[in-house]
Amino acid sequence: MTTVTWLERDNVMGAPLPHQFGAADNGQVFVMVRERADGGGWRISLFPDGKRDGAIERVAASEAQAKRWVERWAANRTISYPVPERKRMPHEGEVKPRKPKGAEDRS
Repeated sequence: MTTVTWLERDNVMGAPLPHQFGAADNGQVFVMVRERADGGGWRISLFPDGKRDGAIERVAASEAQAKRWVERWAANRTISYPVPERKRMPHEGEVKPRKPKGAEDRS
């Protein structure tokens, strides 16, 4: 039910980052695939509810196997989680702009 769109890897200082993100049909990022530090496979991190704290972690032997596992997992599920709203800080909207010095003398 959900098709995974693999996003391009970001480049930092001319080199691609080691991890790759995947997004659902609606553009919500819900998976990250990266090579393990010891070189012994690939780590899959799924965020089905959009929160990285409750991630589902798996290990695969190759990048292709990891991506295939994610695509098969997502094919039976609908990934849609509410986008968190930005909370306004208490001081936002209440502070008046500061007048420059000597503003009373200008006309």
